[in-house]
Amino acid sequence: MGRPEYKLTLLSERGGPVATSLGYAIQTAPLGRRAFDTLMVAGDNSGSAGSWRAPRT
Repeated sequence: MGRPEYKLTLLSERGGPVATSLGYAIQTAPLGRRAFDTLMVAGDNSGSAGSWRAPRT
């Protein structure tokens, strides 16, 4: 089988637990200086507190 093609790492600015919209905590590693070959960014624009919303045009 060989080595895995990808290593999944959950990152945040400071590392540690990050709350989800359902109230769960996800453990993350600090972002720091890293090299990436693939970067996926998850987010929310539902209008809840602290989330960004695109202006209406």
